[in-house]
Amino acid sequence: MPVKLSHLFAAALLVCAAAPAQAQYLRPATDNPPGPAAEPGVLSAVLQAIGDAQLQLNRLLTETIHGADGQGLWPILAILGIAFTYGVLHAVGPGHGKVVVTAYFAAHRARWPDALALGGLIAAVQSAVAIAIVLVFAVILDVGRLALVRQIPMAELLSYGLIAVIGVGMLIAGLRGRPTCGHDHGGSHARQAPMPRNLVTLALGVGVRPCTGTILILLFTLSQGIILVGVLAALAVGLGVAITVGGFGLATIGSRRWLGARFAGRPGLAHQAERSVQIVGAAFITCAGALLFAAAWHRAAPLV
Repeated sequence: MPVKLSHLFAAALLVCAAAPAQAQYLRPATDNPPGPAAEPGVLSAVLQAIGDAQLQLNRLLTETIHGADGQGLWPILAILGIAFTYGVLHAVGPGHGKVVVTAYFAAHRARWPDALALGGLIAAVQSAVAIAIVLVFAVILDVGRLALVRQIPMAELLSYGLIAVIGVGMLIAGLRGRPTCGHDHGGSHARQAPMPRNLVTLALGVGVRPCTGTILILLFTLSQGIILVGVLAALAVGLGVAITVGGFGLATIGSRRWLGARFAGRPGLAHQAERSVQIVGAAFITCAGALLFAAAWHRAAPLV
């Protein structure tokens, strides 16, 4: 099927729109401080409130870990509860692949369980990578905290590079007119179909970048001699992240199905709209991965 000019225009428009949103990651840390801030909007106020709540949870978690001896059950449960809440709120902020997840599910038909599975896989990979980094570098190799933190930009390069490659593959498939089936069919096929392989690849690409907050929790519990509690806390953070990221996926699938129902009586228009969304979503993922890779390369260059 030939590619329509409207499809390419939509893809180019999204790439241009995505660039300013991702450009913040390309700013060096030595930028001059901004001038007086304008009156915050509703979204900014909500994000600010979430950020303040995270700070409070950080302090509470630090105090609870500092007072725990690894023996009492209630302090450990308190640490896990705080870590879980932190994960839920922390995943609302930048990172954790929400934009990529949203773009993917907007561009692909998918089942409801796919959103929860992708959120869980991303969180599981992030937690596993963070635990592995701390155990290998801090426990086995006995490197300092600064040397350990220097490994994070390398993981970012791998993560963002994989995201860009995945986006390119999706974009090529969309331009060639390949179906974007995510097993959103009726009957037994929808109930029995396995998770699409693209979701597993996407989870690895997003999740290989570890959560810095999880690494700090692991390092602090290690310094307190309760690293096992830190591992459990890392898993609790991951559970909270999975719920938030999965929620974004569910909302996107629901919105996509609602829009599909609006076009139910016009199958030709629905097909064209679906293919346009696939191309736009793939272009967005490619652009985001490329820009984030460039930013990570900029941060990692002095360390290489």
